[in-house]
Amino acid sequence: MLLLFLPAAAASFRSLTTLLWLLLTLPLTGFSFLISLILLRALVWSLVIVAHKYLLVVYGF
Repeated sequence: MLLLFLPAAAASFRSLTTLLWLLLTLPLTGFSFLISLILLRALVWSLVIVAHKYLLVVYGF
């Protein structure tokens, strides 16, 4: 059953690392703080989705 979670986790991990990289590098390129906050919100929602998928597959809720 855990094997069902792995492709979704891998895709979510790629998006999480991309969001984290953007969050860390955008302030260095002069983008506004607002864009960083939007990316941080997306990162948090991605973490929530990954946690929910894990709980759904492993524990059934």
